[in-house]
Amino acid sequence: MIHSSFVILIAIGTALIVFSVCIRWRSWRQATALSLIVLIAVAFLFRDSRRPRKTQIDPAANTAATPPLAQWAANMPAQEPADGYVSSRACAECHPGQHDTWHASYHRKMTQRATPAAVLGDFADKHVELDGAAYDLSRRGDEFWVKVTLLREDQRWISRDASFLKPRDQNPNAPGIGRWNTQCIQCHATHGRARTDAESRDISSDSLVAEFGIACEACHGPGERHVRFRRGEPVEDKIVNPAGLASQRSAQVCGRCHSITIPKRQSDYPELLEHGHRFRPGDDLAESLHVMRLDQATRDLLKANVLPNDQFVDRAYDMQFWGDGVVRVAGREFNGLVESACYQKGEMACVSCHVLHKPAGDPRPVAEWADDQLKIDALG
Repeated sequence: MIHSSFVILIAIGTALIVFSVCIRWRSWRQATALSLIVLIAVAFLFRDSRRPRKTQIDPAANTAATPPLAQWAANMPAQEPADGYVSSRACAECHPGQHDTWHASYHRKMTQRATPAAVLGDFADKHVELDGAAYDLSRRGDEFWVKVTLLREDQRWISRDASFLKPRDQNPNAPGIGRWNTQCIQCHATHGRARTDAESRDISSDSLVAEFGIACEACHGPGERHVRFRRGEPVEDKIVNPAGLASQRSAQVCGRCHSITIPKRQSDYPELLEHGHRFRPGDDLAESLHVMRLDQATRDLLKANVLPNDQFVDRAYDMQFWGDGVVRVAGREFNGLVESACYQKGEMACVSCHVLHKPAGDPRPVAEWADDQLKIDALG
């Protein structure tokens, strides 16, 4: 901010210059008047410079001008079954019991639109502060709003790499923007396609998903041919039951999302953004994705395709693994499973302990079963 004494000196100096120039051509009265006008103008500029800058928009200040929720729909990821995916509605017709238990699971609830039925948090004019940032939660009818303070007016230098949101000139992988399209959509939706231009600096995406959340076809594969086969058409039934696969292939169905992976080739990134993952349940996960481990193969792949040098690789390792190689990131159980002798030398898979559909004879309430989806005889 401009120091007051510096501004005063500028004002006086400017006025004297104006006065000396004007006195040659005009009367004393005119020169004095012009000098006063200069002083007054500088004073107004100084006053405006002292005012705090408005760095945030109050969404409640002009509620009527805010577009209703329906107008935001065009910017939301769209559900569009494609590439053999037909959605869980097609499964419910013949598998009502399995559909009901899946519908009660956290897999189904993983991604939902922010509707009154889905939002459990209290948005009744709540104020929350976390890590130095302030959030104001409010509700307008069926709409849920969060006002975020992006800047703090304490006159400190702030690096844009350390700020909460990234500028729009960043690439699609920038942490503050595009996170849904390049990250979340890969696992928190079924057959998500970001459709982001990997070669462009434009971060806009035209995202499509077969279905929000982890639906039937995320684990069983595309269901179109299965539906056609069951309706009497002469097509091969390619539906997959993970419980019927060999142990490692079965675990890889879960491991596609429950692990830290990277594409095996740099050229795979544009394809992943445009068309989604090539992996389908029953495939060998290693054909399309590399499961990160604390080993030389992972280090070489990271340096070749993702990170520029060993320093960045070490930082990535520190964020995701303990020093002994144990994964430290929640939800990545497959990284731990592949290190175990039970997986490498035995036949242990995720479904050895977990059951993804509540059995008919299971006496537990559905909410208790859905908590961890453990088999009843695995509770110990």
